[in-house]
Amino acid sequence: MKRGKRIICFTLALFSLFLLSCSSFDAQSFILEDSRVKAFLEENPNADIQVVHYSVEEAAAELATYNEVCKTAFTSGKEMYKAKIVDSAKGLKLFVYVDAKTKSFDCVRKFGAEGKWVEAPAQSAVTQPQDAQPSPTDTKSTKQPSAPSTGEELDGSSGGDAPDKFQDGQAELAPGEYASNALVRNDNFDETSDDVDFYQFTVAAGDWFKLTVTPENKLDVSLLLYDEGGNDETFKFTQQWRSDVTSVVNPTGKPTRTLNSGIAGKEESFWSQMSTEQPSYTFYFSVKAVKGTGTYAIQLETKKQNDGEAGKDAGEKPAKAIALEVGKEYPGLLNLNDFTDCYKLSTGGRTSLTVTPTEDLNILFTLHDEGGKDVTWDLTTNKKTDQKEYSRIINNADAGLPESIAWDPTGSTQYVCLKKKDSSSGYYTLGGGEYTIKYE
Repeated sequence: MKRGKRIICFTLALFSLFLLSCSSFDAQSFILEDSRVKAFLEENPNADIQVVHYSVEEAAAELATYNEVCKTAFTSGKEMYKAKIVDSAKGLKLFVYVDAKTKSFDCVRKFGAEGKWVEAPAQSAVTQPQDAQPSPTDTKSTKQPSAPSTGEELDGSSGGDAPDKFQDGQAELAPGEYASNALVRNDNFDETSDDVDFYQFTVAAGDWFKLTVTPENKLDVSLLLYDEGGNDETFKFTQQWRSDVTSVVNPTGKPTRTLNSGIAGKEESFWSQMSTEQPSYTFYFSVKAVKGTGTYAIQLETKKQNDGEAGKDAGEKPAKAIALEVGKEYPGLLNLNDFTDCYKLSTGGRTSLTVTPTEDLNILFTLHDEGGKDVTWDLTTNKKTDQKEYSRIINNADAGLPESIAWDPTGSTQYVCLKKKDSSSGYYTLGGGEYTIKYE
C-alpha cells in the first residue's frame, strides 16, 4: 500500500463492515450519501465499490482519466478522492471525483457497456436563435439551414454532434448563422449537460470577425480558445497588450481564463481584427455548459477591410503597399492586430500628405524611398521637409487630429507607412479606428 493512498473494496452487502478513514473528512460517507450515488446503488445493489485517496503527487498519474471523465483539461494534480462503483453483470460503472480541499464533487459520471457514456433518454427540441448583436452593414451573414425540431443535434455544419475532444477534430464554421446546435447529452444524474462541442473557423488576412454564441434561456455556456495543438490559450489570446499572439477581445475587454458571464441565456462572444502577416488565421474554440442543457445559436460575422478602396487591408511593409492616386482621399483602418498600413505614392515635385484619424486614433507615420528604405530621418535632417526638428517619425498632433508633412521626394515613387500610437509612445494592441489619407 502506497503512503497517502488508501483503497477499500467491498460489495454493498458488506458495506457496514468497512470504514474509510483517510482524514477527519469522511470521504466514503460523503460520496455514498450523494443522491446520484444512492440512485445508482438502489438500481444496482450488487455493485462493487472502490474508494481511493490521491495525494497531490499521486494525482498526477490519474490526470488523464480525471480529465476524460470530468471533461476538464488540468495539467497538474491536486488532492482528491475517487470512487469507482461497478456492476460487472450489467456492464455499468459510476465514477465519482471529490476535491479534498473544497470537499465538493468535481463530477459524477456513469458509463454503460464497453465504456460508453450512458445517454439521457430524452433530448430537448431545437429552438430558433435569439436576436444577436447588430453586425456591420457590410458583414457577411448567411443563415445556415436549420434542422426540424426533432431534438437531433446538428452542431455547426457537422450534420450531428460536434466532436467532444479537440483531438477528434472540430466542426468547421463558415460566416453565417447556425441555429441547431445543442448541449443535450446528459449523465442522468444532474441538470447540466456533460457535452462539449469543438469548432474551428478561418479568417482571411486583414479581416474583422466576431463570433457570438447565444444560448436559450435555461442554458449558461462558457467558451474556451485553443491553439492548433489543442492547448487552452484563452488567457493568452485575451491579453490584448501582447503583440506576440493573435489577440481577441471579449465583452469585458480584459484578460480572462474563460469566456463566461455566469448568466443563463446571455450571449458569449469574442472578436478580432486580423493583420496581413499571414494569408489566413484559424481559430479553435469549444462550447460547454456551465449550467443546464439545451440549444444555442452561433453567429460568425466577418468584414473585409477597404484600405485605399482596395477591398483589403493595406500591407504592413512597403513591399505589400496599396497604390493611391494623387489628389484623391482614401479610407483606412488600424485596429487590434492590424498595427501598420503602407501605401505607395506616385510623386513628381514637392509632395504634401495629410492623414486624418478618428477621435480615438493617434497616428504616426514614416516615409520610404523607392526601395522601401525608411528615409524619414534623412529627409528631416537634410531640411527636405517642412518639419522644424529632426525626426525618425512624423507625429506632431494628438489623437483625432490630422498629421501632415510636405517634402521633396527622393524619386518618382515614395511609400508611407502609418502606425497607431498611444500617449506614452507605445503601440496600441487593443485600440484603433478609421482614418482618411490624401496626398497632392
